[in-house]
Amino acid sequence: MLTACAGGGGSDSKDSAKAQSVDANGYCTQEYLTLYNDVALEFAHLQSMLGGIPNEQLILNQMKETNASCKRLFPKYADVTCKTELQNQVQEIGSGIYKEGCQMLKEGMAKHGL
Repeated sequence: MLTACAGGGGSDSKDSAKAQSVDANGYCTQEYLTLYNDVALEFAHLQSMLGGIPNEQLILNQMKETNASCKRLFPKYADVTCKTELQNQVQEIGSGIYKEGCQMLKEGMAKHGL
């Protein structure tokens, strides 16, 4: 799980997704990481369900949960890149890694009237 590094509190500006997600030192805020982690966890859960015993209703419900997480992250944080700590190392992450998956999920659900 990704975590915000100490010293990062974000900006007081409410006008910019960048200001709400990246502090003055370039580190991700906890608000942004929570949304980012939610999308990661929902996609991982969906992927595990797709590889298991087929249960259409459970998969549809998970697709909806994943889509809801995507909606909280996108489009507001579509182009955010920031630093975070993972396994005691600072790494750069960006929401773009999930952009295509969220878009494909949205389109697939629309085709099925969801």
